[in-house]
Amino acid sequence: MKRIRPQSLEPVDFTKEQYTRALWFAEGVTSTYGAYTLERVGLWTNEQLYADLASQISELESRPAHAWQSVEESSLDAWLEKYDDYRTPARSISYYNKGQIVGEMLDLAIRSATDDRKSLDDLMRAMYAEYPQQGRFYDDSNGVESVAEQVAGRKFDAFFANYVAGTKEIPYDEFLSAAGLTLKIEDHLAADLGFWTAGRGPGVPVRVSQLEQGSPAQAAGLRAGDILVSIDGGPLPRFFPSWVHERAPKEKITLRVHRDDKDLDLSFALGQTEEKRYSIAELHDATEKQKKLRNAWLSGKTE
Repeated sequence: MKRIRPQSLEPVDFTKEQYTRALWFAEGVTSTYGAYTLERVGLWTNEQLYADLASQISELESRPAHAWQSVEESSLDAWLEKYDDYRTPARSISYYNKGQIVGEMLDLAIRSATDDRKSLDDLMRAMYAEYPQQGRFYDDSNGVESVAEQVAGRKFDAFFANYVAGTKEIPYDEFLSAAGLTLKIEDHLAADLGFWTAGRGPGVPVRVSQLEQGSPAQAAGLRAGDILVSIDGGPLPRFFPSWVHERAPKEKITLRVHRDDKDLDLSFALGQTEEKRYSIAELHDATEKQKKLRNAWLSGKTE
């Protein structure tokens, strides 16, 4: 974000909003590399990387807004994140979330197109050489698309039109199959937190932005505006949707909240909701070519 910068954010002007379509790349693909790094250095197993990607897919697919808000539009609308209504699943998607997914799918697409001779790493190196090292800034999504095509030696206009600028459903298996992987979908009862949060970043308290009417959280006395202090005596999760996906329906939790200069402990059982569960599995009949690409993708290497 600091070195490989979109032209739309130059020059920096702190007196007004600056809009860019490229946060899906500048921030979302940063999240791609956050996951990649944990796996590549051995802090995550392969299965944990699969689970993280499946969790990101689950988060995106659970937000009705993904059918009409593109990840470019999410980037442009970043200034609306301060409004609680905007952050609800029916109103918006996250450029961090879909950007990470698009980054991993683009990596697999480049590897597939080049017989695993090139990858997302090569795109990033090429972006660095073409822009910051030349004192230049890239033209938002068009700049990324152009370099992707240079690296892969093929057109990526459909990819960017459908999954970056557009809202076409991502054909996950089409990309995953190159690495001998498949996306599995199951219907199940999942835990429901019963409220949404707002606030993030250093020094910014996490507070309750909205409550589901009739939820156990509301019945326990939780209110919009409450500042969350801890959960079950421990720190708050970095990302509540991922945390709640690991909980069971009707599991009892205790929230400590700060309200009116006092700390309160509120205990309640999580609600439940019907949702689709996503997981990524290795194909039992994967070819040697698919296995080879998978191993290279997991290790961050190319042929």
